[in-house]
Amino acid sequence: MSAMTEQGSLTVRRILVIAAFAALAAAVVAVGTSSQEADASRAKTLGKTKKTPHPNCPTAKRFRQGGNPPLSKSCQVLARVTGFQVKGDGRGALFQMPRRGKIVAWSVNLSRPTKEERRGLGEIAGTDKLGGGAFAQLAVLKRLGGNRYKLTKESPRVKLKPYLGTKPVFTLRRPLTVKRGQIIGITTPTWAPMLAAGRGRPSDKWRASRARGKCTGTARNPNLVIQTTRAHKKVGSTRRYGCRYDDRLTYWAYYARR
Repeated sequence: MSAMTEQGSLTVRRILVIAAFAALAAAVVAVGTSSQEADASRAKTLGKTKKTPHPNCPTAKRFRQGGNPPLSKSCQVLARVTGFQVKGDGRGALFQMPRRGKIVAWSVNLSRPTKEERRGLGEIAGTDKLGGGAFAQLAVLKRLGGNRYKLTKESPRVKLKPYLGTKPVFTLRRPLTVKRGQIIGITTPTWAPMLAAGRGRPSDKWRASRARGKCTGTARNPNLVIQTTRAHKKVGSTRRYGCRYDDRLTYWAYYARR
């Protein structure tokens, strides 16, 4: 498996088809049991841009047996981090709520690493509690000033293995009420193949829940930052989001007015 960059990264009970999301995803999945069809059909999108690059992984075939692939051709993932897109495809404030509302669903575009890459990612970014599988969930953040953010809410954690290589939409059994100005981020306690590194615009920026000075690994161990940091998981806690990266996170959130 090619080396990763230092960027980060409820049981699904039934399939729910929502016409408004049919063109956006290969599958629409309910997290828990959902009765939010009406809200979802009127939902607006956070994170939408004219163009969104496809996430990295797997590494291009010609580099899998060795060599030094360019960033855009290597397997890069989001790992052990909470983050949010600051700017994408020339647009800013992509995930800042424009008004008070309810997050009723979220989506993520997932690549499909090879079996060998998934094994290596699990060894690097796995945890004792969750093992080496891929997981993700939404995070609702309140900016307190500077680079300090408070985690106010989070959605249920989703196991991503069944959806690798697809773009599912996860509807929420209990929508998240979010205030105007709050930010919708994404958390992966292990890893998630939803990072488009070296594939977007040079102006693309996302912010990560790491202290300044812990944004990269070392020449000897480029994955040190992943192995020594954790995602922002304790609701009510505050953390400094001191690292900014020049790539694109491929996730979206859907909200309805309250």
